[in-house]
Amino acid sequence: MKNYALPGSILGLAVAIAYLGYALLTFTLALPASLDKIENTAKSIALLEDEIAMIIEQVPNIIQEVEQVRTLVPDVLKESAMIRADTLLVQKEMQAYRLVLPSILDESASVRKDILVVEQEMEAYRDMLPKIMAETAEVRKQVDSLQIELAAYRLTIPEILQEVEATREMIPPMLDRVDNMIADASDAGKRASEGAVAGVFSGVFKAPLSVFTSVLPKKHSADAPYVTEAAMKIINDEDLDGFVTFNNRYTDTQGSVTLVESLIIDGKDCRSLSIHAERSGKTTYDRMINLCLTASGDWVQIDTRKK
Repeated sequence: MKNYALPGSILGLAVAIAYLGYALLTFTLALPASLDKIENTAKSIALLEDEIAMIIEQVPNIIQEVEQVRTLVPDVLKESAMIRADTLLVQKEMQAYRLVLPSILDESASVRKDILVVEQEMEAYRDMLPKIMAETAEVRKQVDSLQIELAAYRLTIPEILQEVEATREMIPPMLDRVDNMIADASDAGKRASEGAVAGVFSGVFKAPLSVFTSVLPKKHSADAPYVTEAAMKIINDEDLDGFVTFNNRYTDTQGSVTLVESLIIDGKDCRSLSIHAERSGKTTYDRMINLCLTASGDWVQIDTRKK
């Protein structure tokens, strides 16, 4: 029997060598690609190393930022606790709102009912509107005549106001003058007798207020009682200096009456008087007046002229 072991071994060795050659050939063919992969891998590793180096450089900043975050954590926790507390309050308030909500809904329902009533009333007003419009048209027709009448009233208002103002200004001086007359009468009664009192009254009333009212400018007619009183003191020889001052505190006017001369005009005993007044340091009027005594015992104005 032939021995086939050696040839089989040789054949197996040849096959192994062939496979080894094939493997080496395959490895040789794949080697460039593997080298490229290895080279790309080396580049990737280099890039990775650079990136790791950059990360390592950023690590201190990251650690510092983390440290800052850690320092803020207590404040954040406190704020979170406050928010929780506020949340509880909000929840309580919401609970209160829930309790009130039914009454609000009931009131809203009541308001809706009232709205229906109001709508009904508005409907009634709408029905009345044509009548109201008709009455308004009639009133408009009367407005023109009323406007004409009012225009006529407006024309008279300034004169009425001026007269009222003049009356108002004259009332306080006249009251003061009456008070002075009463005081003078009382003093005269104490000093002398009933005849002296009669002299005071006759002296006052024999120089009519209208005389001096007509002499003064119309807008200063409120000074007439004071001018009259001062002038009568001079005429009745109550002031030996022939100079008497007056002060109207209601108009803030200060002035004086001066005896210029005593003279005879047409056989009558006369006095020439100078009347001067100022307000706030400025002259308001400056007048001359001649008063003469009549047979009836009255002092009347003869003529007036500017000084």
